[in-house]
Amino acid sequence: MTRQFLAMKGTAVSQSPLINIERTFKGMSVIQMEEGAKIGHITDVVVHPTEGFVMGFVLVTNDGKEQVRVANDCSINQTLGALMVMPGAWDDQQQIRTTLARGVRVCESLLGIEIVTRNGKSLGRVIEVYATESELRTIYRVASYRLRFLVRGGTYLPGDLPIAWLERGARLIVPADTMERESFSTIDEVLKFV
Repeated sequence: MTRQFLAMKGTAVSQSPLINIERTFKGMSVIQMEEGAKIGHITDVVVHPTEGFVMGFVLVTNDGKEQVRVANDCSINQTLGALMVMPGAWDDQQQIRTTLARGVRVCESLLGIEIVTRNGKSLGRVIEVYATESELRTIYRVASYRLRFLVRGGTYLPGDLPIAWLERGARLIVPADTMERESFSTIDEVLKFV
């Protein structure tokens, strides 16, 4: 699967090279490009938890049904504040769900989960998930309980750093030497590695 996210020509995706997935996408309108009609709004984003990229978008249609759309079939129009579904996008929801089966929903499943090293040391919890604007590569912002509520500090980990996603117990497992070699204190540092 290619991981290219197409931005609408002539529109800026964002001022920053990163998109906060929850703040940017949750509630965003979804428009079918052929008709120009709003078909619903985004409720969550599906990412691959260990390969580190956005796979698709979960939306609720105007008639209240949940659907998913593959990221490659969409683009964002910042001017309209909407996700645009490209002409020719898949309509077979069962096939889409099968394609996205290895993905995890950010708001429903990733935010708040624990990051643990292979040897069992807790590094904290995921407090934010970002995506690069060009290819939608993911970055996890991790903070300990204390940091999360006091200073909102923490570290940034590339989304392809985890070696395993444990759905039972809701944990991402990372290499034992993550804090020494793979964590970054600023967004600018981590961007060099995604």
